Amino acid sequence: NADWNWKGAEADLRRAIELDPQNATAHQRLSYVLSPLGKHDEALEEIKLAYQLDPIADNVLGARFPILEARGEYDEALKEAEIYLRENKANINALRAYGTFLYHKGDYAKVIELGENALGGNSIRNPFAWYSLLAAAYQKTGQAEKSAEYLEKLKLLARSETKAIYS
Repeated sequence: NADWNWKGAEADLRRAIELDPQNATAHQRLSYVLSPLGKHDEALEEIKLAYQLDPIADNVLGARFPILEARGEYDEALKEAEIYLRENKANINALRAYGTFLYHKGDYAKVIELGENALGGNSIRNPFAWYSLLAAAYQKTGQAEKSAEYLEKLKLLARSETKAIYS
């Protein structure tokens, strides 16, 4: 997966599941591999299996979001993100998922409020995801200077954090 070798990762994860069908993490990771291959329905089935095996694991709870995003199912994803956030108030991934789907639904002001609050707490380990979301939300609201400010922060962070390059 880290090497973007989706077919190789799929084969390895299917083998892991064959060896241990009760491994929720293997099912969850397989879903992440299947979605970029365009196998969104199968990815959702793998998440359902992972959830049945471990309904409280954080990596399983948030795993549906990228799949729903890829499928363009923003209404369902926003509802799930609201529930996820309500049950996991301190979880920065839950907050980021909620912000992402608010963005897709066009609530840019709320995205800006959430993002600025999240970054203000200085507890964000990887702020690049918020930087990119805030840059886009500020641009959508006609605040080009604020958008440029976050793009600049993202560029600076990209010098030392490879994930920031992607964002």
